Amino acid sequence: MIGITSGFAKRKKYVGGIYSCDGSDIPATDDRGTVQYQGPSDTILTIPDTTVTYTIVGKANCGNRTKDIRRITTRTYSLANQEINYATGTSPYFASFDSVTNSIWITNYNSNTVSKINIVNGTKTDYATGVNPYGIAFDSVTNSVWVANDGSNTVSKININDGTKTDYATQIKPNGIAFDSVTNSIWVANATSNTVSKVNITTGTKTDYATGSGPRGVAFDNVTNSIWVANFSSGTVSKINIVNGTKTDYATGVNPYGIAFDSVTNSIWVTNTTSNTVSKINITTGTKVDYATGSGPRGVALDSVTNSVWVANATSNTVSKVNITTGTKTDYATGTLPQGVAFDNVTNSIWVANFSSNTVSKININDGTWHYLYVQEVWTFDLI
Repeated sequence: MIGITSGFAKRKKYVGGIYSCDGSDIPATDDRGTVQYQGPSDTILTIPDTTVTYTIVGKANCGNRTKDIRRITTRTYSLANQEINYATGTSPYFASFDSVTNSIWITNYNSNTVSKINIVNGTKTDYATGVNPYGIAFDSVTNSVWVANDGSNTVSKININDGTKTDYATQIKPNGIAFDSVTNSIWVANATSNTVSKVNITTGTKTDYATGSGPRGVAFDNVTNSIWVANFSSGTVSKINIVNGTKTDYATGVNPYGIAFDSVTNSIWVTNTTSNTVSKINITTGTKVDYATGSGPRGVALDSVTNSVWVANATSNTVSKVNITTGTKTDYATGTLPQGVAFDNVTNSIWVANFSSNTVSKININDGTWHYLYVQEVWTFDLI
C-alpha cells in the first residue's frame, strides 16, 4: 500500500556532488511515472494539494568559488482507476494460482500450451502441454501444475520452475482437475467416460470411479475428505469418498459446470450454465440454495479475504462477486467469453481467463479495479 503525505514540502538538505555554475550537469526533469496502488480508493490518504513545491539546496562550482544552488521541484499528483489485462496464448481456458513462485497458470486450449504469468508484472513464459489443455490445478507437494489435456486423453505434470513435463493416461476427454492433499492425488473428470480418475502425484498410477453424466468441474473438500464433481448432463454433483470412491449425488441447477470448495461456510459452490445461477450446497446434508449470476456462468473460485465466490459469466463478459453468506452480487467487466477463475491471496486479486480475447484479467477483490497514482516531477535550478 502506498500512503501519500505532504511532509516533504519545503524541506532542505545538501545533495552530494559539486555541480557546474549554470547547473547544466544536473538533470532538468525527472518524470517519476506511474506507481501502482493495490487497494480500495477510499483507503488512499488524502493528498492536501495536487501540486506540491519544495526546495533542495546543493553546491555549484563557479570559477574559483563555490556557491549554493537551489533545486525547486514541482510534483503533481493524479489518481486514476484502471483495469489490468495480460496476454496469454490462444483461447485461454482455466486458471490456477501457484503460491510458491507467485504465478498464475493459464491453459491455452488452442495453443497446446500453459502460460506462467507473474502476478505482479504480468511477464509470461509458455510451456508445452498435450492437445487442447483444459483444466489445471496446483500441487504444492511436488511443486507442479497438472493440466488435463482434453484432446490427448492425458494429464500433464509440469514442473513450476523449469516447465519439464510428464504425461499420464486418463480416460476420454479429461476436463476438470483438482489436487487432493490428503491422499496426494490428482483427480481428473473424464467428460465422455463419465468417470473421475484418481492419479498418484508421484507414480502416475490411476484408479477410475463412476460419476454422473458429462462430468466437468472438480473440487477437493478437506473437511469431509471428498472429491466433488459437477455432472453437466445429469444436473447433479457427485460427492466421492477419496479413499474408497463411494458416491452420493445431489441435485444442482441445469448444466452444472464449475465447482469450488468454500472452507468458510463448509459448502460446495456449483455454477449452472443454463440456469444462470450458482448453487451453494452443504457438504454434509446436500441442502441447496441458488443465487443469481450473470449469463452462462462457467468457472468459480473462493476468495477467503472478502468471503466471496467469484463466477465467470461467459456470455455476459463479466465476473460476479457473490457474498457467501447473503448471496448478494456485484458484477465487473472482463474480456470476451470469460471461462476460468482463480484467487491470488498475495496481491488480493481474482484472475479471469478470457477465451476469445486471448488475455487474462487481474481484478481487485475489493472494488473490481486497480488504482494508479500518477506522479510527475519537474525540476528547476537557480543560484542563491
